[in-house]
Amino acid sequence: MIFLKKKKLDQSYSSYREGISNSIDLMKRMNNNQINLLTFSPELMVWSTINGIENIVPISGQLVPKKHETIEKDLIYTFKFLNLDKNLFLEFFENQNHQWRLFNPNTQLFFWGRYSASKLKTINESLNFKTEELKVINKTTPLNVQSIAIPSEEFERLGKKFENFNEVKISTPSIIVLNNNKILMQSKISKIFYSKCINLSTENIKIYVLNELTELCQKES
Repeated sequence: MIFLKKKKLDQSYSSYREGISNSIDLMKRMNNNQINLLTFSPELMVWSTINGIENIVPISGQLVPKKHETIEKDLIYTFKFLNLDKNLFLEFFENQNHQWRLFNPNTQLFFWGRYSASKLKTINESLNFKTEELKVINKTTPLNVQSIAIPSEEFERLGKKFENFNEVKISTPSIIVLNNNKILMQSKISKIFYSKCINLSTENIKIYVLNELTELCQKES
């Protein structure tokens, strides 16, 4: 059983790496000013930033000096663009119990230290967590910088912000790269404007481009 589980994890990681590599190859065939990237992949965010691609939404607060307010707006815009509702948005950042800590990689990616949670520190000194979450927090040393949890009033604030959000982004994504996340895979991408790059997508990475760019979806020989 352990062997089969490891084999499945290895295959999943291999599929993810292949999809990321295909995405990079695709963008290399585009001019930087053509690229408006929508992705939740930290690897693609890093590669794009290093290679001078400026239009990346959403993007990790660890990579660029963006205010939390701007990152929240970018995230909400992205979820609405993908036709994902408020409940899925909040679920994306739900607190998860990882044995010895509370942690969510999505919260870490976009907000990192903002929601650090230990027995000595939570955002705004909040204690508004579920009972089981609070038990874990009260046992967590402040030296554990990877303990992350969002309190209930923050979820409420983010939910209201999502409901009231009506801003429109100027730059329409020209390329969309989604990893195999149970929430992101529920995205509804307009077939009127986008085509899936079937040749480049893998089991764990789905790649879409504007219809006028579909010729770039062919794998280079």
